[in-house]
Amino acid sequence: MRKPETWPGAGGWGRVFLLVAAAALASAAASRGPVPLRGAEVLADRDAVGPGESLSLVVRVTLHRDFHVNSHVPSQDYLIPTRLETDPVEGLEFGEWVYPEGEMKKFPFSEEPLRVYEGSFLIRGSLKAGAGTAPGARRLTVRLRYQSCTREKCLAPRVEEIPLDLRVVAPGTATRRLHSDLFPVPGS
Repeated sequence: MRKPETWPGAGGWGRVFLLVAAAALASAAASRGPVPLRGAEVLADRDAVGPGESLSLVVRVTLHRDFHVNSHVPSQDYLIPTRLETDPVEGLEFGEWVYPEGEMKKFPFSEEPLRVYEGSFLIRGSLKAGAGTAPGARRLTVRLRYQSCTREKCLAPRVEEIPLDLRVVAPGTATRRLHSDLFPVPGS
């Protein structure tokens, strides 16, 4: 039996499949809309922590240029604050997070200026290993809760999980300083 002329020839089905797959991917990407967060990472001042010691931490958040997020203390009660959350981990304790102040900016959708973060910003914190914490590798998660907006509209609130790979070492083990640009040594 002869195939109708409209059917793809040998290898034609592969091209049809690729076109359909590409259209589906493009449609899915368009339905998700713009992505406000360019990156978020947790950085520590040393490569490891020993029992009874503390690490200084920084969460570096970078937004796409057309977006802003509300500060951790928004200017209006109805606004959703940017905040970090962590779960308890046996032998490790997160300290309080210290947020930047934010900038007061005027937007077309609000009569009053709003306190926001734009571009790149740092949230500082600490992590202490308890005196009896056993050596070994750990993977912790810091959750960033935020609502991003453009000058015209706000997107639905989001939660991003940011991993923190941590190494607990035996007491007295030497550790190496990291990220001296973010954690300057006092007096230097």
